[in-house]
Amino acid sequence: MRQRSSGLGFVARLITPGQASLGRFQDSKSSSHWAEQNNPRPSETDSEKISDADREYASSSPLRICEVSPYGMTRVSGISTMILSLAGELGVRGHQTILVVPGPLPKSLPLGVTAWAIDIEGPLRNLRLALRVAFRLWKRRKDWDVVHCHQAHPVSTIASLVARVLRRPAVSTFHLWPPASSGFRGLSQSFFNRFQPMIGENVYVSEDTRHGISGLGSVIWNGVDGPLLRAKLGDRNELRRELGIVSFALAFTGRKAKIKGYLDLLIAVRKLLDLGVDTRLIVTGDVSPEEIPFVQDSIRQLDLEAFVIDLGDRDDHLRYLSAADVMVLPSYREGFPMVLLEAMAAGLPVVASDVGGIPELVRDAQDGFLVPPGNVEKLVATLLQLVLHPEIRERIAGAAVQRAAEFSLDREVSSYLQLFESSPRP
Repeated sequence: MRQRSSGLGFVARLITPGQASLGRFQDSKSSSHWAEQNNPRPSETDSEKISDADREYASSSPLRICEVSPYGMTRVSGISTMILSLAGELGVRGHQTILVVPGPLPKSLPLGVTAWAIDIEGPLRNLRLALRVAFRLWKRRKDWDVVHCHQAHPVSTIASLVARVLRRPAVSTFHLWPPASSGFRGLSQSFFNRFQPMIGENVYVSEDTRHGISGLGSVIWNGVDGPLLRAKLGDRNELRRELGIVSFALAFTGRKAKIKGYLDLLIAVRKLLDLGVDTRLIVTGDVSPEEIPFVQDSIRQLDLEAFVIDLGDRDDHLRYLSAADVMVLPSYREGFPMVLLEAMAAGLPVVASDVGGIPELVRDAQDGFLVPPGNVEKLVATLLQLVLHPEIRERIAGAAVQRAAEFSLDREVSSYLQLFESSPRP
């Protein structure tokens, strides 16, 4: 007897590839051959119904994990870094990861990683992304076993629901609860906050994030492969010659925005210069179009054009850590910032705001320094201490490397794998 199609099957029929409203999907490389070789499933005669084979989720290795993110992978960010690192290590362990993200894709992907780039050009981007990801997950349901979503976003809601309909595990990682939104995204955030624990497993990148959202779920801190990261560092002397640095150098990596404390850092650099400390600020990261005037005006008004070395958003940003003496992140909101973990693994002393999950990584005066957010005077005093006492910088740098080793990528991946394999099916 013919099985009844689910409501999601009806949605899938509505958004077929032939309809203009669906748009294009782009695959960097098809995973079908890999899937058939490593986890063959019976063919279907009716793609609109969920067969028994579809419901038989194979918990044995290797797993095929869809990493679903609302953010593209070409811009360097904490979330993109975490996803690519996780996917790469899963590949090393013999699992397959499929990135389901807005296009375009990075020029290269780690071993064992493929991608479905989703075209979302046009209006209603969040809704379009959610529907197109839902269709792709449904259409290619024979090619994946687990959905791993990131952030409270409409696409995460829809992807989790698809997994639930197919009786497969859905895990959602919250890096930071986003600001309140309106429209479709706002409804999705409300849905996630209320119903996500009923759909799948919740993971938070810090205790602070967990308590700030719902308190339900587990914490898996971000991790870093220290030896691999240090192999990407450039030669300090060569880089400083390249950048024309002969003085004390600070590093800032991330989005140049007020919420990241970028203005506070610029003011701190100006104050250090006024105190007679020859200082340079090495910056890597992007800036949103609406914040470009703020950044340019701030640098001009503080007369810092000759002291800020802005290298832009680049995928080789780790190379330039070696040129700096201290990493600074005076942010106002954070989850568990990868930039600090990377800097510590690179052997850089860090000075960061005492906000979010940062105190779970940085222990004040032990393996870094914490300052109150917005307190520029305290920030300047801490930086001045590091300028005047190189022995403190050396001690903190050594402790930072040891501390970063406690947050290894190996530990992070093992925790996620355990969750993927043990998560109950609806």
